[in-house]
Amino acid sequence: MDAGAIDKLRAFIDMCKSNPVILHTPQLSFFKEYIESLGGKVPEPPKQEEKKPDPPAEEQPPAEEKAEKQAPEEDEEDLDTEEPEIEYEELIIPGVEGLEEEDVSKMEMGDQHKSPSDADQEKSTEMMGKGREAMGNGAFGDAVEALTAAIAADATGTRVFTLRAKCNLKLKKPKACVRDCNAALDRNPDSAAAFKFRGQAEAMLGQWQEAYQDLCKAQNIDFDDNIAETLPEIKANANKIKEHKRKYEILVEERARREKIRMRKKAQRDYKRSKAEDSCGGCSDPGCGAGNTGTSSGSGGAEFGGMPGAQGGGFPGGVDPSSFMTDPDIAEALQDPEVMAALMDMQSNPANIMKHMSNPKVWAKLQKVIGKMGGGMGMPGGMGGMPGGMGGMPGGMGGMGGMGGFPGAPPAAEPEPVPETQGSTGSAAFVDDID
Repeated sequence: MDAGAIDKLRAFIDMCKSNPVILHTPQLSFFKEYIESLGGKVPEPPKQEEKKPDPPAEEQPPAEEKAEKQAPEEDEEDLDTEEPEIEYEELIIPGVEGLEEEDVSKMEMGDQHKSPSDADQEKSTEMMGKGREAMGNGAFGDAVEALTAAIAADATGTRVFTLRAKCNLKLKKPKACVRDCNAALDRNPDSAAAFKFRGQAEAMLGQWQEAYQDLCKAQNIDFDDNIAETLPEIKANANKIKEHKRKYEILVEERARREKIRMRKKAQRDYKRSKAEDSCGGCSDPGCGAGNTGTSSGSGGAEFGGMPGAQGGGFPGGVDPSSFMTDPDIAEALQDPEVMAALMDMQSNPANIMKHMSNPKVWAKLQKVIGKMGGGMGMPGGMGGMPGGMGGMPGGMGGMGGMGGFPGAPPAAEPEPVPETQGSTGSAAFVDDID
């Protein structure tokens, strides 16, 4: 036997070892018989699972039933629980650390409206000069004392407050600096120095948005190269805080939108339940079928007994009931038991409208319903005349012809509102460019 045939035989044997099932094929039956004649044993082939025949068509469940079994059960939406309020978590980007506590309530601010005497002005000028001298020597504490004496003598000027604000800023007393700047701006709303020092103090306190606005105003009045170098960092922090507040506002708007939808759905659900209970004599099961007829005995096709003067027991004047049932105020009014009792009372006797006018709560809601119907609930032809000479109500008010024709359908859902984007405003050109 040549080498090629031996190699092919070896390959065949290896294939049989890896997959002995092939020995059960009819083409290799002779080889299987040869192995068994030598006392060998060929493994049995694996058993194939029998495929169950499809049940007859009449035994198969309908496609709808299959879909119901496969579809997961959806949890009923909770319409009675109000969504919690969105809590605002303030984003704090610290300013200068290690600042000492300040009590600015006892600062000498002088009397702006007091007219200083010549002696007061002379003393104020003298102490301001000493304050300037101390500032030049770097003795900012002594400068604050001198400038405070100048303010006590004459508090009508602006410059003395901006000088003391600068000293307080150097002493790392930002709150005192802010108060001095506020006093200076009260006297001169266009003081660039007051805006600059107050903006720097606010940055030390971590009040980045206020700092950015004040420094931008200062730059618009009197440009400063040193301030221009610090603005980018202050602007970046101001933008972070502004964006954080904007996200919170969006969450609040989204919650308000969801709450409005929930309240509308709840009103629709309660309306359907109330309609079903009234239609089937108090049964609260909407699936009983009685609540879907849209009629009650003697109603003439309307949900309630019908208003006199209306066609077929419906609303008078050709009013489309679905047009006012979508109004949330009307839907809310119709959920009030007192309002419904008053409506049923006026249905039985339109003249009873007079006694319900004395109830402010009920009458206010009744007016909403009447107003939405465009006056169609008036007392036709005037009310005949009250004993004692009350002449009768003018025809313009019309008659309460009877409560009829509450709509047979729940209020339609209103389109969801699109949240408005609130923009930022500023009084200076630099303020408007906050991203």
